[in-house]
Amino acid sequence: MVTVRIGHDGKRHLAIVLLLLVLCSPIRAADPDSPPPVPNTADDSFPHLPALNPEGSSIKWLPLLKESLIFLAIQHTFRVATEPDTRAGLGGPFFSGWARAAGNLHGWADGDAFLINYVGHPMEGAVAGFVFVQNDTKYQRTEFGRNRDYWRSRLRAAGWSWAYSTQFEIGPISEASIGKVQAKFPQQGLVDHVITPAIGMTWMLGEDAIDRFVIKRIESRTDNRAVRILARGLLNPSRSMANILRGEVPWHRDTRGGVAVYLPADDSAAVTITPRYRNERLYAPFELAVQYGYVQAGRGKDTLRCNGGSGDAVFNLSRNIAIEAEIGGCKILEPEQDVTGDATWLLAGPRYTFRDLGRWSPYIHARAGVEKLTTETMYPDRKASVFSQKTPDADRHELHSQYTSQTDLSAVAVQVGGGVDYTINGALSLKIANLEYLHDYNGGGAQRGFRFTTGLVLKMGTW
Repeated sequence: MVTVRIGHDGKRHLAIVLLLLVLCSPIRAADPDSPPPVPNTADDSFPHLPALNPEGSSIKWLPLLKESLIFLAIQHTFRVATEPDTRAGLGGPFFSGWARAAGNLHGWADGDAFLINYVGHPMEGAVAGFVFVQNDTKYQRTEFGRNRDYWRSRLRAAGWSWAYSTQFEIGPISEASIGKVQAKFPQQGLVDHVITPAIGMTWMLGEDAIDRFVIKRIESRTDNRAVRILARGLLNPSRSMANILRGEVPWHRDTRGGVAVYLPADDSAAVTITPRYRNERLYAPFELAVQYGYVQAGRGKDTLRCNGGSGDAVFNLSRNIAIEAEIGGCKILEPEQDVTGDATWLLAGPRYTFRDLGRWSPYIHARAGVEKLTTETMYPDRKASVFSQKTPDADRHELHSQYTSQTDLSAVAVQVGGGVDYTINGALSLKIANLEYLHDYNGGGAQRGFRFTTGLVLKMGTW
């Protein structure tokens, strides 16, 4: 019998319902209050927005908190409505149950499917980020590009996304307090704490790029209102949800007029800021990568395959030499019957980058650190015996230890390899590929293998 997860279909239902909200929200007959297309710098051309305040904090805190709480209420309502495990955990003492759930966090995987962890949760982080952007009037009208204000805006939004995600996972109005799900196997992993804000920011950047280079191109070739609505609403789903949370139609844009009146304008009218470093071959003082990774280690029947993600920070000490640190993890694929597992690691070491090939930046690195492998085994016969008598739902998670066993194995980890980045602009690079040789030593033996990663690299200090 394969390990069974209870209660996660509700997250899939929530994703479907959010998409329906985007599609079925009320359509205005026209957008009479939407401004005509004009350069982003002209405050008097946006009568539906307050004037920009470039010198002070222009965050509208009350609307920001209100919209975030509405989003939080939608998520928890669907959790309670669709997840039996969440409903079962509603009883019992609040504070001690909350502390038990938050204190039980360990390992990487949380029992969710790959699409939920690496698509659904990043979309949650992107929605939270767009909610912040639409309430940050200082940077509300920035668009994707080589624009210092744009990157500052998205970094501020990523901070809010992290705060929202942490609250949703272990805060006072969270999965840990409402349903106490982290107290139960297999939902105790840390994957969402890293993936939601990190890849959520990447998701935001992707939607911003699609809006500027795909959606605006569609709008330039047709004035069909339905086509424009579908393009704006469906190709930017996270932004569409954020619009709904503030009472706007999903296809609303702060940077241009509505679908009925918008006329394409030359992008050269948009505000751009010259990068501090005109020569893109020069290095950024700090780089942050968000990346997907695949791990394969061992041989034969003992082969371990693992899907996951990580965050990678690079501190460039000079043009070529840097110190690199990474935190991440993965969920083991196709484990033995009745076994589930995950790996979490923290690594650091030197890196050398070759910067004389234009936009291409090959590099080599060597990193060492610690890795923790957690496995949990379920014994079906014991489980049948434990639940042979009627047990209240609220008490079922307390019996988990009677039919499962958990093994935690810590190891010294070494990774040696290299890869290549491609510079898109002064603020963004694409990690084309990174391949590493793995060697883990746990005191009882060594395990060897390889790891492949790819992702996006944000460059700080070049804009």
